[in-house]
Amino acid sequence: MTAKSPEPHAFGPVTWDEIDDPFIYDSGTILKPFNDALNLKSGLLRMSVARLLPGEDVDHHDHYTMAEVYFLMRGKGQFRVNDQLIDAEQGTGMYFEPGVMRSVVNNSNDVAWWLFVGSPPETKPEE
Repeated sequence: MTAKSPEPHAFGPVTWDEIDDPFIYDSGTILKPFNDALNLKSGLLRMSVARLLPGEDVDHHDHYTMAEVYFLMRGKGQFRVNDQLIDAEQGTGMYFEPGVMRSVVNNSNDVAWWLFVGSPPETKPEE
């Protein structure tokens, strides 16, 4: 007798307003992780959404092992890649390999909504 594969599942839908415990950057940007709400328990994939009011940004950072896709869902803004600023319109995405300094900035007068998806999990090297 062969073992039966588990049935596939779907999780959600989940709205922005249903996500508790946001991360708030020094600039005021609100980032809400959807990982628990969408049952992304394996850690192999993570997803967050950020709301940036005019003038807000996400801290400039890099990752040791995690690659990320940033996608501007609504509004205008800029990608910050290493020391370069790149203008972004609604519907623009960018892929970052591990080790690249990255962030986003809302340099417009409107609210900007960003989607961040990352994989594999972040692992810091042993010191």
